[in-house]
Amino acid sequence: MTRFKSILDIGVTVLVVVAASIVIWRQFVPTGRSQFPSPVEDAKGMIPAELATVVRGTGQVALIEFSDFQCPFCGHHARDVEPLIRRAFIEAGLLREVFINYPLSNHPNAQIASEAAMCAGNQGKFWEMHDALFLNQAALGESDLTDRAREVGLNLALFSKCVRGGETRQVIERHKSAGRAFSVQSTPSFFVGLVRSDGSVELKKRISGALPFSEFRSAILAITPKELRGRVGEVALDVRASSGEHHR
Repeated sequence: MTRFKSILDIGVTVLVVVAASIVIWRQFVPTGRSQFPSPVEDAKGMIPAELATVVRGTGQVALIEFSDFQCPFCGHHARDVEPLIRRAFIEAGLLREVFINYPLSNHPNAQIASEAAMCAGNQGKFWEMHDALFLNQAALGESDLTDRAREVGLNLALFSKCVRGGETRQVIERHKSAGRAFSVQSTPSFFVGLVRSDGSVELKKRISGALPFSEFRSAILAITPKELRGRVGEVALDVRASSGEHHR
């Protein structure tokens, strides 16, 4: 009987400890969907015109990307998702793509790659260099950057002078300051907004991470003025358009 009572006492003690642990856990750990914040959320703020200068397209809606040339997730977006966005929205005249450099300190070649891309931009070939760098992220050393510059048809003397002289470093520092001001902690990070008459962008949505095309489509269409939706091509409206984005 004494042994049975001891076992019973131990069992009761264990149940009490478990119940107390559950109560404490619920107090400190959020429950339900709140512990998994949505990767697409509303945003507020303004990107000034002087930061929105690296642009592809002329649309009234802007997709602003904070990106790192050595980031593998940025590479996935550039190779597999961005071409769909370009086809669906940029070529339709609805969207402009804005690139803001955000090289992370844990990527040793990201800063020099950003400088190289901006130096290419000084010769009118930022996007060609952008595509070339993301196509082969394993080759971002100094000699590799020269090879990419040659491939996209840059004046190599001007390119080398620009990179070695750090001519675009100050612009990239302004880009990084803007990222910190908007609490960008990882790449890629995106904002979707409306372009104002002075070239600034009023932010409406924030997209965190390299998400599928369907998420970008939804966020872009959500803020697109009704009178402009007639420009949206079939790719943007067809859910099946995103089916090939992971096939590369």
